[in-house]
Amino acid sequence: MRGEAVGSKTKQTGMKQADFVDSALISAISHPIRTHCLTALYERVASPSELAEQLDMPVQNVAYHIRELEKLGCIELARVEKHRSTEHFYRVTERPYLDAEALERATPAQRAAITGNILRLIADDVNLAMARGTIDSEDNHISRSPMNVDREGWDEVVEELSGTLDRLFAIQERCAERRAAKDSDPDDSIPVKVEILHFRSPKRT
Repeated sequence: MRGEAVGSKTKQTGMKQADFVDSALISAISHPIRTHCLTALYERVASPSELAEQLDMPVQNVAYHIRELEKLGCIELARVEKHRSTEHFYRVTERPYLDAEALERATPAQRAAITGNILRLIADDVNLAMARGTIDSEDNHISRSPMNVDREGWDEVVEELSGTLDRLFAIQERCAERRAAKDSDPDDSIPVKVEILHFRSPKRT
């Protein structure tokens, strides 16, 4: 399982969770620039020029990857604004998420690229939160839990984390429903990042 914006296939507008992700998403999030663009567009509607500024890259490079993401069906045009020039704004059509079944169809090189991209995004999130002083809130959760488990225990951890991710998506879906129904305070918006790591640790020599 890979998480991030890497959760189950979800419409950004209604946040209705589906069960599966196709090979187009594997192609999208195995590329670092497209992963960054998808992550940014999941959080907000943006144009290639805004994303280029965020990534500190030439606009034409980012625009190329935006067009590729649109061809793959991962993003869609949200609106067009005309000022001095015409600017296109995009939004994500599905939450970037790969379940175990989808990952089995990825090549080893794709899986390695996806893992590396997600870890870089996590590092960026942590570094930014530390720099801005938002990581040390009194009700945050930061833990490191080395464990030694047998095969059955490993499977139990996998199942527990999968259930946790499903429950997190359900919380986000309820938040989206409250916003859509205008039952929540528009100022009551807390940007958060929930980043879960679970991996085999190499044996000490």
